[in-house]
Amino acid sequence: MRGRLLLVVVLALLTVLPATVPAAGQDGVPAPPQDPAPVGDRIVLDVHEVTPTVLRPGGEVAVTATLRNTGGVAATDLLVRLQAYTVRLPTRDAVDAWAQNRSGIRAGNQPLAETRIDELPPGGTAGITLSAPAEALGLSTAAVAWGPRGLTLEVLRRPSFEQAAVARAFTVWDPREEVPADERMPLSVLVPVTAGPPDVASARLPASAVDALTADDGRLGRLLAATSPSHAAWAVDPGLLRSAADTPAGQQWLAAARDAADGRDVLALPQWDPDLVALAAAGGQAGDLYALARRQGRDAVGDLLDSPVRAEAAWPAGGGADEQTLALAVRAGATAVVLGAGAHPPLDPDAVVSGRSTVPAGTDRLDGLLADTSLSTVLTDATDGDGDVLARSRLAAETAVLARAAGDDVPHLLVTLPRGWDPSPDAAADAFATLTGTPWTRPAPLDALLDAAPPEVERAAVRQSATGRSAALPAEGLRQVAEALEQVRRVSSALSRPQDVLESAEASAVAATSVSWREARPAWQDAVAELGARAEQVVSGVHVVEGSTVNVVSAAADLPVTVANELDQDVSVVVSVQPRSPRLVADDPVEVVVDAGGAQRVAVPVRAVANGDTEVEIALSAPDGTSLGSPVVVPVRVRADWETRGLLVVGAVLALVLVSGLVRTIRRGRRRSESTGVVR
Repeated sequence: MRGRLLLVVVLALLTVLPATVPAAGQDGVPAPPQDPAPVGDRIVLDVHEVTPTVLRPGGEVAVTATLRNTGGVAATDLLVRLQAYTVRLPTRDAVDAWAQNRSGIRAGNQPLAETRIDELPPGGTAGITLSAPAEALGLSTAAVAWGPRGLTLEVLRRPSFEQAAVARAFTVWDPREEVPADERMPLSVLVPVTAGPPDVASARLPASAVDALTADDGRLGRLLAATSPSHAAWAVDPGLLRSAADTPAGQQWLAAARDAADGRDVLALPQWDPDLVALAAAGGQAGDLYALARRQGRDAVGDLLDSPVRAEAAWPAGGGADEQTLALAVRAGATAVVLGAGAHPPLDPDAVVSGRSTVPAGTDRLDGLLADTSLSTVLTDATDGDGDVLARSRLAAETAVLARAAGDDVPHLLVTLPRGWDPSPDAAADAFATLTGTPWTRPAPLDALLDAAPPEVERAAVRQSATGRSAALPAEGLRQVAEALEQVRRVSSALSRPQDVLESAEASAVAATSVSWREARPAWQDAVAELGARAEQVVSGVHVVEGSTVNVVSAAADLPVTVANELDQDVSVVVSVQPRSPRLVADDPVEVVVDAGGAQRVAVPVRAVANGDTEVEIALSAPDGTSLGSPVVVPVRVRADWETRGLLVVGAVLALVLVSGLVRTIRRGRRRSESTGVVR
């Protein structure tokens, strides 16, 4: 019975094993697993164009797009619909809610236009253009009806009408007659012209980086092409221009930038665009680096662009500021500051106000240039990469809401682009035209905003977000940069050509404060360490050569000190000694010039008071009293009476020699007398 049961179990296992053990090849290696079953269709909707930005009676609304199936099976029986939400979007929140599909509001049930796609195979694409006359929206032609409307391009699966993809855009209905230019909302755009992290040692961008950035297809080449047709103002980093002047490719870009700067508002940033927020947090000598950067860059932008520039504005990265940041900007000489509007908001959240304010900075005041944060973000989206046409349509919708809400009190708005902006020139041209070329907006120079009187609006205190603070460079690293520079400054006062060393050290220190290092922190930490090591080499280049114990064997003596100079220029140093006990008293310090790469032996006068062992600190300083390095401690053995004892011993020896000589002479004379018989 047991044998039969065992046989049944074995047969059952043989039946199951082929289904559960992976198949093997002839060599016994398991066969690779089969590919998973194909996923369903995935529909992606790419919108290429939404026209017009401004819809007028008799016009036509149209959307052009491409459908892509990125899934693994064919999509069948698709319905593509163009629809409109015909109720005016009254606020910016409503515009944002529509764009993000947060409103819960759907477009009208009656489509403006639609088309069907029977089949879209895997990897397949289909071009779509849907349009409808303005009258199909059924909008009022009264002037009061003007404003933004929502559009949707929706892909549905039939017969369930499940949504496969959707894109949301805007058009602005405007049946009004033409608005005079002086009644349109002035709008300024500020573009930072900055580069990535500089090489700290040379305080320049590497030549390879300059050539890559300034090529026609490089980021700065595209930036120049994107802004040249527009009235956008520039905020220019002097370090970038100086680096561009060092290479042939950079020089070509600089020449084109010089042409494009003609007639344009230009702000000069401090050298290498320092991280103002981080320097303010670091405080002390680190904070002084911001003023140094302003001095280094004050005239360079105007000289290299051959154009008038303004240099009074500080621009903290991230658009936020606290009291420390503003106070540092004031101490460095800034009289204006560029901030995000959210950093200095009006107390009335519904107020539509100009991008101009007065920013309190302790007991001082700064002219505030407040960038509209939402418009700045949308403009970036509309111009980066290939450009987002949905974002471009939103630019028109948001400015229309602002213009309607402002009424007759037209605000002057400021829009900024981020540092490192990487535009598509074609997309940027379209976006700038949408932003400043509508019937309710007009381009305005930044100078007009800077010189305008701020509106009388109550505002909350200036604030810095936690995100803005955490994004800043670490304060401790900036303190290390400041300390390295201070070390070099102390040594430079002793050098025969101090500017050679000092200018290089100051340039390197400022390069290490660039806000562009935020995106390269490990490399920044290495650069700070290298900067400290280079400063230490300069400081230790002039030093006392340590020797063995010195013996002082008289009441007055010269203490021998050897000073080495490993630098490439002569140094003037003052050698002073400070005994650590009253057994020894030092006289006046000794000043000496040590040749470049050489060494000089110096005799420093000291006086012995009592016998015993002591230590002497030997210190170097510059002629102006600046300390150079750390003192060197030398052991000294004081034997003040050894000289007297030595003289006594020598005298005694001499006396003995004299007496001995006399005795020998007398004895010699007696022997001679006895031999001659003469008695004396």
